[in-house]
Amino acid sequence: MLQRAAGRRDAEWRTAAEGNRRRVRLVLAVPALIGIIVLLLGILVHPLLIVGGVLLIGWAVFAMVTWQRAASSLLAQLGGSSPTEATASGGLRPLGAERLVDLSEGLCAVLGLPAPRLVVLPDEVPNAIAVGRHHDDATLVVTAGLVDRLDRIELEAVVAHELAHIKRLDVASGALATTVLGRLLAALGGARASRWLVGPDREIRADLAAVATTRYPPGLIAALERITLAGGTRPASVAPDVLERTAFSWLVPFGDHAEDADASVRLDVLREL
Repeated sequence: MLQRAAGRRDAEWRTAAEGNRRRVRLVLAVPALIGIIVLLLGILVHPLLIVGGVLLIGWAVFAMVTWQRAASSLLAQLGGSSPTEATASGGLRPLGAERLVDLSEGLCAVLGLPAPRLVVLPDEVPNAIAVGRHHDDATLVVTAGLVDRLDRIELEAVVAHELAHIKRLDVASGALATTVLGRLLAALGGARASRWLVGPDREIRADLAAVATTRYPPGLIAALERITLAGGTRPASVAPDVLERTAFSWLVPFGDHAEDADASVRLDVLREL
């Protein structure tokens, strides 16, 4: 029975990851396909041959560079430091840093993930975000306030939630959504296009994946309750424009994206488990 449950869970991970890969590929490929069509039309109308070639090559280079830099550029804009550096500067207690590292390593062993890079933001507000393009280049970003406010069980649930985003490759579509390509898609297709890119019910699905990993829904329930009672989830150390572009990706989203992942709805789902 346990083997069948594990098989179903692994199948869900693979399905989610493939869905995110598919959406990323589509956003990156559609303009290139337009270039190919124009290039083929150039067989009949020769000036279009040049236009199509320029479009195809130009987009290929632009998309490749943008995609390659998507995660690293976002991390640079978020800022922060390693747990060791945060502890040395007094921004994080040694016990909190050790707990964060231990939980991350332990959960990665359970999930079969490479240990992500850990980054701590010098913020009192409790929140977290996972950033990356693949399983092996991911970074888990947490605020010092999150580590300080949560007990071990609650922090484990939050780390499991963010690692679920990595395992599901939500980070890939999320990284693309923060780039020029993502903003262009939003400008052309509106909020519906943006929601399509990052996937439906993103946070609820990660919640369910997290509690399936920890096998203890009350841990995540307590963490979300504590975070929502804190009075704010916007990290003050992050520039406003970066917060706007990443609002949907945080553990507890904010701004216009708060309704898309309403904490009360998430809590109701978790309490029914």
